[in-house]
Amino acid sequence: MPRIQDLLKGSDHWGAYTLRDEAAEGLDEYGRATARGRDATEPKTSRYLSEKGFRIEYSDGKKFALCLTHDIDKAYTGTGRKLLNLLRGRLGGRSLGEYLGDFTSRAKPHCNFDEIMSLEERYGAKSTFFLLALNPDEKDYNYDVDSLHNYTSSILDRGFEIGLHGGWGAYMDRAVLAREKGRIEKALNRRIEGYRNHYLLFDRNVTWRILEGEGFSYDSTFGYPDGVGYRNGLCHPFNPYDNESDKALSIVELPIAAMDRTLETYNRLGPSEAWERIKTVIDASERYGGVATIIWHNVFMWGDWGKLYEKMLSYGSERGAWMTGGAEVARVVRDQI
Repeated sequence: MPRIQDLLKGSDHWGAYTLRDEAAEGLDEYGRATARGRDATEPKTSRYLSEKGFRIEYSDGKKFALCLTHDIDKAYTGTGRKLLNLLRGRLGGRSLGEYLGDFTSRAKPHCNFDEIMSLEERYGAKSTFFLLALNPDEKDYNYDVDSLHNYTSSILDRGFEIGLHGGWGAYMDRAVLAREKGRIEKALNRRIEGYRNHYLLFDRNVTWRILEGEGFSYDSTFGYPDGVGYRNGLCHPFNPYDNESDKALSIVELPIAAMDRTLETYNRLGPSEAWERIKTVIDASERYGGVATIIWHNVFMWGDWGKLYEKMLSYGSERGAWMTGGAEVARVVRDQI
């Protein structure tokens, strides 16, 4: 089977795949490409590949995949913040009794990794947890990755994956990226394979290149912060194209299909309306044999948003999706894309 870039070269989809058609003026205040109301739920580039006979063979004979991921921006919450949230009635989907129980430990309720894994295991699924590896003086520092040792050991022992959630400067500065990678690998005592940058910060001319240089197997930052769907029309994992060197890189990109914060904050949807958007991208990935990569933060695992995540797992199971984390997807697709 020809590679994705071979099938697309010379087609009307080449500019989308290489991002040469992407307008620079569509960037937000953080320099991120935005959907700005555009409907990207139909992966037109993947549809073209499917029409050309392109297929990926997934594990266990599955026809498509859900790549399940969790960005862990917050692990600890102090008593003062919890009290303020209580006074403001911001219980995050938890009952009053549950919330009052959170005062017994700063790790409650956000160190809920075992609960997330148990839920996924009930549906035969696994996932990736992307952890920050920041120093106390760095922006958005909330936890020391070393302090999560008991939790990270449980994640790895149960066969789930941990990746690096790069900080504000890592996506464009290789020295910063290397420091954070070294920090998390020292804490875990193992090499990591996967990456996603905090806030989905990404520079298409820099990020893929430095990630490949630092030995990452895959990235999963590519997508829209403000919209559901496929930024370059691909629901298939792909090797990013480096326009400067005029060749595809070896790193695997797992494009983002949907994120909880996008649905709630940018699109201002409740869980019931959000389900229709999520179902649309899952169905598209099934239709073309692709991968729907989902970001679900640990702080969205309660109340109606938590029920929505379980609904997605149930639907994926019903549709026969291979539901797993980023590293397993990247290993299986690497030689097929």
